[in-house]
Amino acid sequence: MNRWISEQVDQRKSNVDGVAIREKARSIYDHLAEKEPSGSSLPPGLLPAMGGSIDSSSVLACTTCSHSTLNACWYALWPECVNDFNGFPAVTQQMKDIVDLAHTVGGEGFSDMTEEDVAELIDSHGAEPSVEEIIQMNEDDQAGDDADEDDDTETRPVFTIMKLRNLLREADNLTKALH
Repeated sequence: MNRWISEQVDQRKSNVDGVAIREKARSIYDHLAEKEPSGSSLPPGLLPAMGGSIDSSSVLACTTCSHSTLNACWYALWPECVNDFNGFPAVTQQMKDIVDLAHTVGGEGFSDMTEEDVAELIDSHGAEPSVEEIIQMNEDDQAGDDADEDDDTETRPVFTIMKLRNLLREADNLTKALH
């Protein structure tokens, strides 16, 4: 790219504007994507065949650069091609908070919860369920609906304003205890 810019400056006897540089970079990128869509290494002599020139020291220099250095260099020329995603931030503190809340709640399944349990639960929601799992969930839901229809004689617990007030007060106390 530097050699192309130098050649253009020598031919025109003036500076090359950013638009021309972006267009050239885009054409090189598109041409390379056509030739090697998999992202593997380029065949020798490809860039000279495109009207540019390259030597082994240029290739070595590019392969030894870190991704952040290459992104920083390309950002000025073509910001859209820069990939600046560095990964998701660590969620260790949130995991600890979840475990602490579970221990505060107590009871079966909560008092012995660990961070690994929380991570496993979160990871389990990342994968899409299989067809068999969806069928099983549907059958479970329908079986649960049938059981509810048969148990009409059962009395359901009444949720009163007093119970709601007590629940909100406890939630407030838990929030204050955590912060």
